[in-house]
Amino acid sequence: MKKFKVGFVGRMCFFLCICSFSMGTFAANVKQKTTENVTTNVAANVTGKTKENTMKFGMQAVLTAAPGKGQELSEIMLQAAEIVGKLDGCELYLVQQAIADESKVLITEVWLSQEAHQASLTNEAVRALIGKARPILEGMEHHPARYLGGHGL
Repeated sequence: MKKFKVGFVGRMCFFLCICSFSMGTFAANVKQKTTENVTTNVAANVTGKTKENTMKFGMQAVLTAAPGKGQELSEIMLQAAEIVGKLDGCELYLVQQAIADESKVLITEVWLSQEAHQASLTNEAVRALIGKARPILEGMEHHPARYLGGHGL
């Protein structure tokens, strides 16, 4: 008898199939379609019902202020949080200041889609705050992310 190596994904697929049959449901025809930076997962079960789930867009940013300007930058970003929190598609906008280096302001964002995030950047009040923050910024790191889950959303 030949032995075959089955990877983690193969074992998980087998496990999920066994669980699905034992629970009386079987997920079939799982499709993933991509449209303009928004990924939608559609899963159809044997009854033909579909469930659609739009992938959320996340952003982690580290903004570094000029020496002595960390508090001012934090205040600007808190004003931004007030504005974007009212915009369509904004689910989370957190502003934090690093304890070890007060010149670093950490921003965590979750949006319904990347398009909603991009649209926020065209808002006049947001544009004004960007203009206010630019002169005191020394550096900026952006890390776009795929929202996976967690507590708070």
